[in-house]
Amino acid sequence: MFLKDSPKSKYDTLTPSLLKKISKKEESLDERVIEQETNAEEIADIISKKLLNLIEKKVTL
Repeated sequence: MFLKDSPKSKYDTLTPSLLKKISKKEESLDERVIEQETNAEEIADIISKKLLNLIEKKVTL
């Protein structure tokens, strides 16, 4: 009686294969975030090098 009346969890109806797909999606999101952080660091390095070059040129003039 108690189990019949208890509310279902949202995960009760998920199959193992569906749970596996969900976990893979979460992993791929983490990988994308790491990739974006890496790209941002590379862009920041390029910009800082260009700024340093411009400053050096201005100082030498």
